Amino acid sequence: MDPKMQAKLASLPQPLFGPNSLLDYVDRSFDDSLHLTKEESDYLCEQATDKELDLLVTFEKTFAQKRQSVLVRNKYKKQFLKSK
Repeated sequence: MDPKMQAKLASLPQPLFGPNSLLDYVDRSFDDSLHLTKEESDYLCEQATDKELDLLVTFEKTFAQKRQSVLVRNKYKKQFLKSK
């Protein structure tokens, strides 16, 4: 992450940013729901299209959307493992 952005985030109130913050909780919830590590999740969020990310974060999904979201997750998980 850009050092300027890190400094800006560090200056914001703790309840929203930093360890055990609201955003940290949301990140962990996203990672846990997709069964991803933090590194895999970061890679997915950097590489996926907006449409793919929208599909992953949609709460109520049809069966077809659930299937598609699993395919998207597996696609980026494989890419991440190959990049290591």
